Amino acid sequence: MSANETAEAILIVIKRLAKWLLYGVLIIAFLIGVFIAFLEIQSHLKDRPKFVSSLKDLELDEKFSDVLFKTPGLALLKEPSIREWGEAYRDKDRSVDVWVKSGRVSAIGYYCKTESEYTSVNGVLCAASGDSILEKYGKHLRVQCLLNKSDPESASLRVYDVPKFGIRHYLVSNKVVVFVAMPTKQLEEATGKAWGPCD
Repeated sequence: MSANETAEAILIVIKRLAKWLLYGVLIIAFLIGVFIAFLEIQSHLKDRPKFVSSLKDLELDEKFSDVLFKTPGLALLKEPSIREWGEAYRDKDRSVDVWVKSGRVSAIGYYCKTESEYTSVNGVLCAASGDSILEKYGKHLRVQCLLNKSDPESASLRVYDVPKFGIRHYLVSNKVVVFVAMPTKQLEEATGKAWGPCD
């Protein structure tokens, strides 16, 4: 084999290796792109709001006897509550209220214990602002104020309802203090009695 033939053979081998190396780099770049896209989609789906059917291991429409089995600290509330939601029970240790109608859970409330608590519902944390709730739910959000303006809390208390996702946020001084999960229809109808449009 002459020197020219050897040089041409080496050049052909180098070209083939470069071509396969380029294919390998392109395949790796494609796979990295697919992986990054998968992570972005997964993150987006995880952060998307979902219907809230449970809070603190309690399920909407769960049999009350099962709730009592799991939460023996529940006690019937004697003070006035939201009667149309059913009888109200509270577990002070867990900061949970449960409303029961016809032997089934009709609503579940959770009271944030401190501002530094990390409990969240659909990515909205205790002590979150109204703006963060608006950012999360957008057009699905309904903000209501107390209709009784003589109530001392009327200036600082609002509810941010999202009927589509079955969640009500109580805000005091623009900070979430309570989450209440309930069926969509029940939340859609939770207006006009104590709560209404803000002025």
